[in-house]
Amino acid sequence: MPLILYCYPMIRLRENDIVIGRPLPWPVFDRDRHLLLRPGHVVETEQQLAEIGKRGLFRAAGMGPPGQPYDGADEDVHDDNWRTWAFEDLKLPMGTRMSLRKLDPDDDGRYATTLLGILKDVSLIVGIPAPGGRLAMFRQGQPLLLRAFTGTRVFAFTASVLVVRYAPGAYIHIECPKTVDGTEVRARTRIKVRLIAVVTTGPDDSADVGRTTQVEDLSVGGARLIVAQPLGEASDELSLAFRLKAVSGEATLKLRAVIRTTVQLDDGRVAYGVQFVDVDPIILLALEGYVARMTESGGEEV
Repeated sequence: MPLILYCYPMIRLRENDIVIGRPLPWPVFDRDRHLLLRPGHVVETEQQLAEIGKRGLFRAAGMGPPGQPYDGADEDVHDDNWRTWAFEDLKLPMGTRMSLRKLDPDDDGRYATTLLGILKDVSLIVGIPAPGGRLAMFRQGQPLLLRAFTGTRVFAFTASVLVVRYAPGAYIHIECPKTVDGTEVRARTRIKVRLIAVVTTGPDDSADVGRTTQVEDLSVGGARLIVAQPLGEASDELSLAFRLKAVSGEATLKLRAVIRTTVQLDDGRVAYGVQFVDVDPIILLALEGYVARMTESGGEEV
């Protein structure tokens, strides 16, 4: 089950939210949060929709299209807070990291890629991912879902592959969107928490044996860690994993971080201020959803 479901409420879909003959822009779940339809799936007839709808149709808040606020029938559901921007207003720099997912019922592979170039109003040029050292395969006309984080905004859009090239470099041209859907990230909002986390230091998770630490406060952009033994110095990298409680269950977040500040405490322990880096957009949305929910409720994670 996607991580985001644990940190965002579920929104009941209305009859006109699913358009017959049009690919779904988000996954659809039943009332028990079981996946019914993947993004890109096409419901072909009213009869199919009626049959599927017997189990209840829902999507996760934060994964829906803009301009369709929920009518508030369920008291625990909130508006998505997503909006639409002109793509050119994002001013994406070369090297922007993006999450790319195939919208294919038989192949929904998800990859990390990098923006290599932009042909204004024509195409985006992104590198072809090579997980495990083997280049992923794409075809002309293939529909994709792309997500990215600009530092203040998380956004997503769907587009088709225009051109695939494997020489002299491996890259693809993707349709350049006129608009994208996204949300502002409130990175400065911090919440008090008492979480137990496992930390590993170094450039990868296998660099050392995980050590237990306490997360004292948390934001979308970083956290404050309290440890008995030193973790490193400023600019050192580490990996952080911890579980978040939610009404619907628990979710484990795994993030990369960089040490920014170090404070020696009176009791001999050390406090580290860390900044999250290279955060997957989906995890970022889940984290923001959790921080927003705790902020609104005035609660504290224990």
